[in-house]
Amino acid sequence: MPTKRTAASSGQDSTRRQFKQTKLNFGRPPSQPQQRPKQVQGGEDAVGLTAAPNEDQGDETRKPQTKNVKTNPEEPEESSVVGSTPADDGNGDGDDADLTTTTSAPSPTSTSPPAGQAAAPSKKTPRPKPKPSSSLRIIDKVGDLFDAPPRTVLIHACNCTGSWGGGIALAFKKSYPAAYEVYNAQCKQTTPDRLVGKALLIPPPPPPPAATGSREAQKQHYIGCLFTSKRYGRARDSPEEILKATGPAMRHLMRQIAAEGGGRVGEIRMCQINSGLFDVPWPLSRKAIQSLELRDEDVGEHLELPVDIVAYSRD
Repeated sequence: MPTKRTAASSGQDSTRRQFKQTKLNFGRPPSQPQQRPKQVQGGEDAVGLTAAPNEDQGDETRKPQTKNVKTNPEEPEESSVVGSTPADDGNGDGDDADLTTTTSAPSPTSTSPPAGQAAAPSKKTPRPKPKPSSSLRIIDKVGDLFDAPPRTVLIHACNCTGSWGGGIALAFKKSYPAAYEVYNAQCKQTTPDRLVGKALLIPPPPPPPAATGSREAQKQHYIGCLFTSKRYGRARDSPEEILKATGPAMRHLMRQIAAEGGGRVGEIRMCQINSGLFDVPWPLSRKAIQSLELRDEDVGEHLELPVDIVAYSRD
């Protein structure tokens, strides 16, 4: 016959079960409610990435490994491409351009000074003075070579034997006899081989008192002799040799003119040299003179390049 439990015995059994359960759970840490993993925001890069629950709260070395993702959806993403199109925030107001940040790699050759330091002034290289196309500029003119103002240089080609016996040379001998004596003496002192390719600048005689003295002294003309041929007549040099000597002789004469100093020499004139008894066409001699490149020591500080030379002809 089953024993009928009373209310008092039921209460005792309940107390024993609670005591037994308490005894079994003694020493165990109280259970904590399971936390739901927090979803990481950030778009496609955050798919499948969740924060794992920390099983051991005393171990701080175990941390969830996550990718470098944007955790704040309101922060703008930096574009790694220069000139990229800004992301649209969806409001359609066009303000998204202000949120775009473009980055670019610095140039490896950049010479920008450090912050707070003023940039050094750049040194400007002075532009070289343009070189004239011709050191000597020939201006052809028809007229009287000897009708020239005082201090004018009159140039003609000469032989190296001391003879002004024909052509334009004879006209120089008649108009400037004192200059002829200087020229003749120079030829007697020097051999033709040493004179050819050289020049002689003969200054005018001292100016005479007013209304006195020779016409040569009154004109006050310099006479420039270019030794372009060793001899004259049939023994003259070939046209090639004469043209070869014309350039160096002209350079030598320009050096002597420069040595006279500023204010002493005025206009420079010449006849159509070598075209008379030397029988060399004038255009060839003209070209030889204009192709001559003068240096600073050739003209000094008193002449300015290009030097104009007026070449006179009778017709």
